[in-house]
Amino acid sequence: SITKLTAAMPFLNSKEEKAWNANQLAYAYEQRYSSSKLATDKEKSLYYSNKVLAQFNPNEKNSIVAFATCIKGLLDGDDKNYASAEKYFQAALSIYDLSPKKHDNQYARIQNRLANAMLDQAHNEEAIALLKQVKKYWSQQGHLSQSPYAARNMLSLGHAYLKTNNPKAACSEYKTAVAIYKNIYGSKSTLLVKPYQALAESYRKIGSLEQASAFDKKAKDLAEA
Repeated sequence: SITKLTAAMPFLNSKEEKAWNANQLAYAYEQRYSSSKLATDKEKSLYYSNKVLAQFNPNEKNSIVAFATCIKGLLDGDDKNYASAEKYFQAALSIYDLSPKKHDNQYARIQNRLANAMLDQAHNEEAIALLKQVKKYWSQQGHLSQSPYAARNMLSLGHAYLKTNNPKAACSEYKTAVAIYKNIYGSKSTLLVKPYQALAESYRKIGSLEQASAFDKKAKDLAEA
């Protein structure tokens, strides 16, 4: 939590530890800003991400700098400034490409965010190609049923398919994502509301109205529970 991360800061010794803690604070405030839209949350997120970037030489390329750069992209995405968000995500990936620690889970998560920014600008084919690449990465890691990030990737790919009038492919991605979410969070989790709504929409576009109605009801029941 923000309180714990803030309290931990004076007890951290190394430059790297402090920078990672600041990164986590920046991310926590960004997540809060994404729902609150309070200027103070955005300012705090920018404060901590800028603090991290100021600690490192511009030529230093590492995962800490990449993460801080990604936060700026997330904030722009929250403000629907998708072109700028895309630039930050591209910059973060470029930093990872030049760092000793290259392609890892964080890299894949940024790729997913980049693809979503592309989708928001109607760069659909590029986004789908990138999301497929990310899906391949998660599949190769193993333990797919335990990975919420893999599920999020499949949800993004489902949205991309739905956007490009391929509801059957969208439905397949959504169903796999739902199975993963159920396995991790349980069948009563409210995190299933949006995936159920997406499934309902894909079934409507397919023409399976009975199944669409069933998933609409599942989403409504969970949301009201």
